[in-house]
Amino acid sequence: MNMITCLNCNNDLILAIDVKNNDFKCKDCSEKYDLLFDKKVLKIMNKNHQLSFFINDLSNCDSKFSLKNVYEMYNKGYLDCVKMLNSKYNQSDNIWHLSVNKLKEKITQNINLKINTILNANTESYICSSCKANYSSNEALFNNFSCIMCLNQLVINNNLEEVEHLKENLILIEHNGFIPF
Repeated sequence: MNMITCLNCNNDLILAIDVKNNDFKCKDCSEKYDLLFDKKVLKIMNKNHQLSFFINDLSNCDSKFSLKNVYEMYNKGYLDCVKMLNSKYNQSDNIWHLSVNKLKEKITQNINLKINTILNANTESYICSSCKANYSSNEALFNNFSCIMCLNQLVINNNLEEVEHLKENLILIEHNGFIPF
């Protein structure tokens, strides 16, 4: 897997996240980055370069990176939290870190899990070849293997198209890196 490095110091890119100040910096060299959510796509930008990740298991995807995003990403395992003692207030502060390579690895694991789930599913389903309506095996049998919407013949849905699409996404993720925009 290609490692994603900081554009400045060339170390593994681990972003220190300061949600209050909406500040995202490389943990090692303090190079500034921008983080934005566009629907379920996390965009990491620096100067004229961008890196994008589709994260399908997040629900709170505000365009501005918020504390809700941080907590959900932490609960899903995308972020790490380090507690630091703030001697000024005698309390601990949370310091959030986003390891971009860990994020990439987690997304890859999620896609592989989905592919295995699809391939190992023992339930048979049917699909209409013209309107793409899905039917369980019982529904298809009840309707004499005809679509109730357009009356065309149903065919077995083996989900190969979805698996191929997921495999294409895996290839894109493997070769993902900063691209100029």
